[in-house]
Amino acid sequence: MDEEKIDMQILSYINPMNVENIPNDVRTKYAIDANNYLKSIVDKHPDRFTAFATLPLWDVDASVKELERVVKELGFNKR
Repeated sequence: MDEEKIDMQILSYINPMNVENIPNDVRTKYAIDANNYLKSIVDKHPDRFTAFATLPLWDVDASVKELERVVKELGFNKR
C-alpha cells in the first residue's frame, strides 16, 4: 500500500461458493462471521483499513438486524 501511495483500503467480503442450497440460517451465520472477521482485520490496522458490511440479502429482517449490528457494535460507519 505504501509503495503505491494508498493510505486506506476498504475491505469487502465476497463469497465465491454457491450458497443457494444452504439453509437461510446457516447463510446468515456466514454473513455474521464474515463481518466479525473483517472487523478483526480493521481492528489490527484501523488507520489502514475499513470495511463494507456483508448482509444476508436473502432475508430482509436478518439484513436489517445485521446492518444495525455492524454499525452500532462493530463501528463500520466510522469513516
